[in-house]
Amino acid sequence: MKKVFKFIFLAGLIVLIIFLIFSLKSIPNYSKKSGSEIVWKSDYEKYQQGYCLKENKILFDEEIFRRGIIQYLQKKFSVEMKVYWHNENADFTSSAKKPKYYFSKDMNFSEIKNVFAYKQHHEQNLKKIEQTFREISSTSSEIGTFFKVDLESMTAGFSYPFVEFTAFFECFELYSIKSFLLKIENGRNKKFLFQRNTIDISTGRLQEKNYFKKLFKHKNNLLKNWNMWTDNHPFRYGKDVWEIDNCGNVNLNVEKRYEELEPQIGQAG
Repeated sequence: MKKVFKFIFLAGLIVLIIFLIFSLKSIPNYSKKSGSEIVWKSDYEKYQQGYCLKENKILFDEEIFRRGIIQYLQKKFSVEMKVYWHNENADFTSSAKKPKYYFSKDMNFSEIKNVFAYKQHHEQNLKKIEQTFREISSTSSEIGTFFKVDLESMTAGFSYPFVEFTAFFECFELYSIKSFLLKIENGRNKKFLFQRNTIDISTGRLQEKNYFKKLFKHKNNLLKNWNMWTDNHPFRYGKDVWEIDNCGNVNLNVEKRYEELEPQIGQAG
């Protein structure tokens, strides 16, 4: 009797395992530390159709990129703060080298370049920044009001001057209207990259680090633009191509990113 019961139990367990294997699937969910989520097959199929399961709807591509890149900036700021607090050379008595975001609606990009037309000491640049810009929280909803996604050129950036002080590179950077290059794979998978397509306003070298300049001569072949970039440009550090799930979450893990940068803290710049 015991053998029969054991056989029935094992057979049932095997059937259950097979059922779960075919019924449960993994989908990207970058709001979780694991970066994924186990769901039923029916939800998996909905995700494959483009649904954000949490909201039970398909978001517009523009909204997904907007959410993903703004979240990227928030997470990037969290990484920069960890770099700042773990830098043995940091001067914690002064906020001069503390990571911050700034923006200005009163100046255009050309005027900003003229303000920083020559190399200055960091504190002098900081004073100019604080006179010219307003500090803004990385979590402020206001950032989204002047962040623009252009699906025609597959780029994204800021319509107003937006400045970041990075603790890793220890410099101010001015974001442009095309600081991010976008890609959609198979009509669904969203990716973007940010590779310092900015203007470094702390060195006096104000020419835009426009890594995309040569790429956009292929206006009718955006895939070629992307491939030229990823094939021919070495990344400055770490991973620079980021993925966004259907709900607009980006696969930037703050802890893992910091671990990648930790050996280089104090050496970059």
